[in-house]
Amino acid sequence: MQTLEIALIILLLPCLLASWLTPDRVEPRRARLMSQVSHGLLILVLAAHLAFEGGHWQMIPAYGASMLTLVLVMIRRSRFGWKALVTAAVVLLAVASCGMAALLPMFELPAPTGSFAIGTQIISLIDMSRKEDADPSGAHARELVIQIWYPALPSNAERAPYRRRSETTLGSSYQSVDWTHARTDAPVAAADGGFPVLIYNPGWNGRRTQDTFLTEELASHGYVVVAIDHPYNSGPVALADGRVIRPVPTPELVDDVTSMEGVYAIINKEVEKETDDTLFVLKEIRAMNADAQSPFAGHLDLSRVAALGYSLGGAVAAEAAYRDGTIKAVLDLDTPLYGEAAKGGIAQPFLLLSEELHTSTPEQLSKMTFGQRRDRQMDEQDYAHQLPLLRKPGNYHFSIWGTPHTGFQDTILFSRMRSVSGAGDIAPRSLMTIVRAYSVAFFDQTLRGVPSPLLAQKSSPFSEVTVQFNSVNSEPR
Repeated sequence: MQTLEIALIILLLPCLLASWLTPDRVEPRRARLMSQVSHGLLILVLAAHLAFEGGHWQMIPAYGASMLTLVLVMIRRSRFGWKALVTAAVVLLAVASCGMAALLPMFELPAPTGSFAIGTQIISLIDMSRKEDADPSGAHARELVIQIWYPALPSNAERAPYRRRSETTLGSSYQSVDWTHARTDAPVAAADGGFPVLIYNPGWNGRRTQDTFLTEELASHGYVVVAIDHPYNSGPVALADGRVIRPVPTPELVDDVTSMEGVYAIINKEVEKETDDTLFVLKEIRAMNADAQSPFAGHLDLSRVAALGYSLGGAVAAEAAYRDGTIKAVLDLDTPLYGEAAKGGIAQPFLLLSEELHTSTPEQLSKMTFGQRRDRQMDEQDYAHQLPLLRKPGNYHFSIWGTPHTGFQDTILFSRMRSVSGAGDIAPRSLMTIVRAYSVAFFDQTLRGVPSPLLAQKSSPFSEVTVQFNSVNSEPR
């Protein structure tokens, strides 16, 4: 729980005690003073919490408990039964808030380790050359939303929320008052020659904010990170005209009927569409850098561009690099390649950070449903097909013990329950430390020419990491 949330819960206790101090038990003026001070502090803390931390549904029972303590003051001379009933309600409501805050807390992203302050800006873009093929009306051009995290000058600008309110659901609405380390529209810092640019793509039905723990870290180390929402796959996404687009369901990806070929066809179609989005965004970023009216004008070094992504986004990053040689490197968070990149690999330096590798036995496969068996066999054959790319000099593959596929995203901080968060056996913050360290090292080496001992070591300094391939280990382990 946040500081003022804890203070609010704690202050309920003296308020309860003060309400039970009747004149026959303590001197009347002292009883009034205790009640006024405790309730005054409660109201001040409640107001400060709402103003600085932000109200959210996990604390609604605590807000109700606060109001009930005022009711207790009004009925403190009443019969014991009524006072006991209201007191019990206050306690139960306070416990309920603590329980909900423990289940879905106001999580705190790990503090960035770089030397730059961080700014962020959300921009809507429209590609007038393409119609939105997922729009039933056919009346709209392809529209995207991007969020840019960048090195910023120190600023008192408003702290950026994790997500905009319009892009949350009822259950995730608290994330619109869960504050990041970035400042909204803070002034862009300056660097000789500009900052390198990284294009980030999220996973299937993911969000541009899906890996904010990583995008903030990269921005603090002097990278401009442009994250893309792809409406109708990403979502919810709030467009400039007020429409909020939610992902189109694709049950074929998880059913027990669709063949491997059918699944590949769906994925490849989306990879192609999102790759077009990515290359359009890169063109728009170049235009921003040349536009004197843009806050990013002259701040971007477009001779040093790389791409990264989680899950589907990693495949999109590789496909974009295959189609555009100005993309100098690719970081893939736990996914195989698809599209044209899958056929012959890519020429640029490539880093794969993956979950642990497991090969299923025939006995294990026989116990799976058709869909489970299809997905496992696709994973294994996709990885085998990717081995020639991973073995190339300058490419890397590190697997991380204790994390499932869902572990490479901010959601592992959303709850202490693994079934809710998607976390694995590795501690969430340990995993984030590993991913951030390898990501910064890779981009520093490929875009800034700074050799990385971390990438070159035969064994990792992190006990959870296995070096599958690098310049030292060229054979699978």
